[in-house]
Amino acid sequence: MSLLAPLFLAGLAALAVPIILHLMHREVPRRVIFPTIRHILKGQQFQSGRRGLRDFWTLLARLAILALIVLLFTRPIWEKPKTAVAGAGREIVLFYDLSASMSAVDFESFAVRKTREIIEAEPNANFAMLASSDHLVDRADLGTPAGEVLAKVKALRPGVVPGNHSTALSAIDGLFSETPGVRRLIYLFTDLQQQDWAPSSLPRVSAQTDLEIVNPHEKAPPNIAILDVYPEHFMRAEKRRIRATVQIRNYSLQPMQAKLSITAGTAASVDVRLRGEYSEKHVIDLEDPTTNEAVVEIASLEGYQLDNAWHIWVGPRPPTQVAVILDEDPTRQKQIEALFLHSALTVNTPGLPATKVDVSGPDLLWSGDINIYKAIFLLDAVQALGEIEMEALQTYLGDGGTVVYVAGRRSADNLAKLNHWDITGNHFLGVLGQSDQLSAYSLGYMARGSSVTRVFEEEGSDLLLFPIYKVAKLQAAQDATVLLGINEATPVLIQEDVGRGVCFTLAINLSHLWSEFATSYSFLPLLDQIVQYQPGNEKKRGVLVADVGQDYTAIAAAASLEVTEIVDQPGVHMIDGTPLELNYTRLESDPRTVDSLEVYAQLLKSDSPGVTAAGKRPASNLTDLRYVVAIALAAFLFIELLFANFRRSRKAAPAEG
Repeated sequence: MSLLAPLFLAGLAALAVPIILHLMHREVPRRVIFPTIRHILKGQQFQSGRRGLRDFWTLLARLAILALIVLLFTRPIWEKPKTAVAGAGREIVLFYDLSASMSAVDFESFAVRKTREIIEAEPNANFAMLASSDHLVDRADLGTPAGEVLAKVKALRPGVVPGNHSTALSAIDGLFSETPGVRRLIYLFTDLQQQDWAPSSLPRVSAQTDLEIVNPHEKAPPNIAILDVYPEHFMRAEKRRIRATVQIRNYSLQPMQAKLSITAGTAASVDVRLRGEYSEKHVIDLEDPTTNEAVVEIASLEGYQLDNAWHIWVGPRPPTQVAVILDEDPTRQKQIEALFLHSALTVNTPGLPATKVDVSGPDLLWSGDINIYKAIFLLDAVQALGEIEMEALQTYLGDGGTVVYVAGRRSADNLAKLNHWDITGNHFLGVLGQSDQLSAYSLGYMARGSSVTRVFEEEGSDLLLFPIYKVAKLQAAQDATVLLGINEATPVLIQEDVGRGVCFTLAINLSHLWSEFATSYSFLPLLDQIVQYQPGNEKKRGVLVADVGQDYTAIAAAASLEVTEIVDQPGVHMIDGTPLELNYTRLESDPRTVDSLEVYAQLLKSDSPGVTAAGKRPASNLTDLRYVVAIALAAFLFIELLFANFRRSRKAAPAEG
């Protein structure tokens, strides 16, 4: 007998509870005082109670009930003795896992050696072969000469994609013959990685067969993986610098040391130490890169290597496109605001991508594809938008866009309309201050840790110093984040997640009558942080991102690019002047395995109504014992009830004589 969840055996410690309770039970005989001696109490001897096990059979039944409950959670199974493999009339299917994680071993030596041993031990068997990565890679039908099967195995190599073996496993039944009395066996050559072999995703094999798993690892190997890299560009001392924030995970239980490096013509490196089963972020700077492609690498031990490198684009990036929406007939003041915003957004900041700004009326929202815009600014123009424009804006936000509403004299009506369309949950309460510039407020609250305000947390920022004369008083939505405010109750900049996108509400106008914000040193950096904000942690840096083995045609088409050739090597590839970062998937980085008994139980578990081609229910070499344990549990519950009732009735019976 085997247990699929042996850790639940720790629950057997609960067996001590009934024993302790029985030992604590103390019955003291009732004192009876006869009338003739009721005055002679001084010399009376008191009887003492007795501790010990009473009602032994009741205790035994209760212990059995607890033990059976624990056993039920351990999922016991009975593995029937397997018939010897030797002899004629044997059909054997060899199944090879070619997912990326199998590259952590010498697959050629491992697979060929084990296959040769099986073939030599079965000279009279009929062989078939299946190889699978995320699809059926190769196959050999039953009856293929053993030499040809071995030749096919020698040509197999693990791929670079995660495993999805459902299709290949479903083809196993079609390989076996329908000849009655034939003994069948499946060999699975796999590392049983949890990502690829989740039992819930595995189909069932209907044929009556046995199963053997050939695992190259005695235990899950350690692995350090780069999970993500986020680069930032900036200038320092008139030199371009790259700062890469690298997320690393140690999948081992033990702490491990490694060297993290970044190379782009020149190189820089840092030593890192990771705790067991822990993820960390490390920042590494590279000064004056000489190439437009950088490679972030981590040196690790033997094992899975595909997650040790990450390719990123550090060269010029396509311009970020931004739209500014005005009324159909804007006032001169609004035209000045739009012109000022256009000039501010198109300032070329060294080390940052350029910005292309389109200033237009509401028809921009339906006349073209607005998904090309990284951000859309609404200059107090919401009332001019019809249902078509509002639906387009709502869809744009749901797809991951950024909307920035800038307050104005019609904020009450505009915010009410945005509330109605579920674009923002902020409510207008009134106007604070006057535009006479006789009195002023200043920012006194800034959220810490936000990617928008992070650059202003250092000393030297004037973000909290510029005067504010007039501000739209807003009540922030319940799930919104106040980034800036005169105080926490009087927000100036509010951020809300809408779908996969984000909506920013700026409670001050860009006019000099409202504040001196537009002329402060912090104005351009704050605009840039808002425009470059990445809602939903999506990489919208003007750079396409895909995994090796992924058909990225749709990704390119969404960026209005046409793919003429699919590449399958990691690196940075150009598509019509737009860089595409192509890296190996990180889904195969986790070396944790699934229990082989769970795979046995799932693959060979027969369907209740199903029958084989021979008309008999398929048999399995595994029997689930949970039903037997459940019946025994019910029986002991009944026995315990009988003992308890018998004891109660015996106590209630009147004394004889």
